[in-house]
Amino acid sequence: MEVEVPATTYQPPIHMIIMKWSALVVVLVAIVFQTGILPISSSAKDSDEQSVEFPCRIVNATFTDCSYLRLRSIPEGIPISTETLLLSHNKLHPISSSSLAGLVNLRYLDMSYNTISKLERDYFTDQAQLQHLFLSHNQINKIPPDAFMSVSKLKTLDLSDQNNGIKKALSMPQYLEPLNMTLETLLLEKIGIDSAKIGGTLKIRLKVFSLARNSITKLNQDDFKALSGARLERLDLSRNAILSIDTKVFNTILGIDTLNFTQALSQNPPPGRIENISTAIGTKVKKLILRSLTLQSVTSSMFKGLENSTLEELDLSYNRLTTLTNASFGSYLSHLQILQLHNNLIASISETALTGLTSLKTLALFNNLLTEIDPGSFAHNGHLEDLYLNNNSIKHLSSEGSFRGLISLRTLNLSNNGIIQIFTGEEFQDLHELLSLDISNNFLKSGIITLTGNSFKPLSKLKYLRLKKIHLLDISSPSPFAHLVQLHLLDLSNNNMHGLESDTFVTLKSLETLYLDHNHLNNLWYQPKSKKPVLFLRSLVSLRTLDLSFNGFEAVPTGVFNDLVHLKALHLNNNQLSAVSGQVFENLKELQFLALNKNLINVVNQTLLSPVMKTLNILFICGNPFSCGCEQEWFRDWIDDTKIFLGNLSLCQCESPPEWRHKPLLDFNPEVLNCDGKIPLHYWIIIGVGSLVTLVLIIALISNRWKIYYVYLLVKARHHRSRKDEYDRLNDYRFDAFISHSSADDDWVKNKLLPELENGENPFKVCHHERDFEPGQEIIDNIIDSVDHSRRTICVISKSYMESNWCTYERRVTMNKLFVNYKDVLVLIILEDIPDKKMSKYDLIHRAVKKNTYLKWPGEDGRADEKAVFWQRLKTVLGEDRTPENYEALA
Repeated sequence: MEVEVPATTYQPPIHMIIMKWSALVVVLVAIVFQTGILPISSSAKDSDEQSVEFPCRIVNATFTDCSYLRLRSIPEGIPISTETLLLSHNKLHPISSSSLAGLVNLRYLDMSYNTISKLERDYFTDQAQLQHLFLSHNQINKIPPDAFMSVSKLKTLDLSDQNNGIKKALSMPQYLEPLNMTLETLLLEKIGIDSAKIGGTLKIRLKVFSLARNSITKLNQDDFKALSGARLERLDLSRNAILSIDTKVFNTILGIDTLNFTQALSQNPPPGRIENISTAIGTKVKKLILRSLTLQSVTSSMFKGLENSTLEELDLSYNRLTTLTNASFGSYLSHLQILQLHNNLIASISETALTGLTSLKTLALFNNLLTEIDPGSFAHNGHLEDLYLNNNSIKHLSSEGSFRGLISLRTLNLSNNGIIQIFTGEEFQDLHELLSLDISNNFLKSGIITLTGNSFKPLSKLKYLRLKKIHLLDISSPSPFAHLVQLHLLDLSNNNMHGLESDTFVTLKSLETLYLDHNHLNNLWYQPKSKKPVLFLRSLVSLRTLDLSFNGFEAVPTGVFNDLVHLKALHLNNNQLSAVSGQVFENLKELQFLALNKNLINVVNQTLLSPVMKTLNILFICGNPFSCGCEQEWFRDWIDDTKIFLGNLSLCQCESPPEWRHKPLLDFNPEVLNCDGKIPLHYWIIIGVGSLVTLVLIIALISNRWKIYYVYLLVKARHHRSRKDEYDRLNDYRFDAFISHSSADDDWVKNKLLPELENGENPFKVCHHERDFEPGQEIIDNIIDSVDHSRRTICVISKSYMESNWCTYERRVTMNKLFVNYKDVLVLIILEDIPDKKMSKYDLIHRAVKKNTYLKWPGEDGRADEKAVFWQRLKTVLGEDRTPENYEALA
């Protein structure tokens, strides 16, 4: 049998071919549809549109926001669970019975800022639970009587700002009848109506009713008949042009908490018109707003009708009042508690102007032109609790008692004036109940405020004192705060102050907040060696917040915060601190906020923060010129591990060394500097991985040493052959066959194989290593020469042969001839049965056996005829390419 080694031709698996063709088809189809040669199916297109067509934002299960989307119709797909639906600022024009169908849970519906022109009952068929409906800024001009029949629980209805106007609908507002028991807020602002009348037979119980920004010129007796028995929280008639007011116009209303006439009357209306308002409201109104009427004066006759009223607040702000005289209020406002006179032009107040306001508790006179407060101006206002005189032009407070008689005053605001004087304490006589005093922003180049030891002596109950920006250069002994034992807040910021004594705050045992920022207190803590720092913070045992920023501090001496055991927030930012010892913070056991940003700190070490590490929640540290070297290693590592909020760390930058200048601190990695002299972790990883790879290579080399040697032998064999002439390799045969066998099969080869081939007719010349290998030559060269000078190589296959490395080498050298000169020279003899599973390891033999290209020895027990056939087939194979010339040469 001819022995062959079949050529292997690669055949790709069928699934790979299918995948390639499928991909090609998909690409071609996509190109066809993209170019429009074939239309995309409408069903697929509709499906894609449905997946993205819902434009609204679903905030949560009950809140859907469809506002500001330029919608022309209410979109489908709004969740049925929606209770709040925003549809404002769109272009909704036609709505129908199906627009809101199914939305049965709606409570709040905003459809303002659209172009809706009409309403019908079936629009809201499913909205039985609706409580708030906003339809302002539309074009509604038709409202049928049953428009709101389905929304019988409606509480708020906003129909303001209709571009087309709904004046006709207001004259007979039957559409409000279904809501008479539930409607609480009705907004009909800027709809172009000229009358406040909303029907003669209608009965509604509103709480808020607004007719602001219309063209109402008259208030007639029966205008509010529909509100008969109602108690309004607010009635807004502002920004109309009311010329006449019937004194009985509010008779049917039981009460009004706030009545707003802001900018509702003609310019500077005559006193009679204000008097009519006073008479009309009688005892019904609690707060009357008469803002922006350009009133130039106030006379007591204006309020004649309020003699027995319960009016509590009167707002006359934003007018043009210039003075308050003896006749301004008279005795008709004895029940008044709040008087708003701010933002006028009041320059003076007579001593008796406020005499009749005996119940007054709050008086707002800020943003006027007052230059002084005469003693006794408030002598009859003993119940006054809050007085606002800020933002005027007051230059001096009388030592005779500008606030004499204000024995109940709690709040006094004198900020943003031009006060220049020495406070002796007489200015605040009678203010024994004062809790808050604000004298901030009283700074003129022509003079300053000076404090003395008795400046605040009458104010023993004061809790809040603001002295910000009054050019207070220093505070000397005795301390002006010595009597303020109940003070909670003291603001001395922005004064350019440079002097404090060690006992300045010593009596302030209740002080919780102290602002000393924007001063020049650095000299108090930076003294020559012969002097000790001024400990001006001692005894502040209740302090919670301390601001010392913007003071130019270059150092913080140890012990300055020792008494601040309850301090929670400390501001030391924007100073000149280059180093701060951790001992400074040792007693701050409750500190939660610390600001050290924008100083000159180069290094933040563990000792600085360790005293406050347990309690600190917020630390501002950026804006310092950090040194990004080994000395910063602890802080840089701490940043990565801490849970303390550090603000915007992107603002933290390195200042040194030069190569790190202006680079982010977060980019600095101390590990690369090998600061502790130890090998960095990543180096250990590289060493470990390298060692492991080396170990694996060594084990692999030891385990495969024969295979490596074997490859070496093959290379050597190929090199040996390459030196021979091609002709010699093909024709210089000295043997018919070279026998490759295991030493374990030596007896069979010598006693069976050799005698059979070398004896008899036409004997074969066989190369056997024991007799034919050249003495003294390396075994490798002997094998190569023997294989090259033999026409065939007979491999005697047995179990021992499988385990022999030299046999494997001989077989490989023989197979090499197939690839060098394309001659099949291998003859396999299977000497004994070998399991197929074991033979599969030896690829070439296994492949030959699978193709039946081998000879099998029948065994010693085999029949004689079987053995004869075996020998005959072997000799036939060996003699196939044996020419007479070869035979003679071999013979």
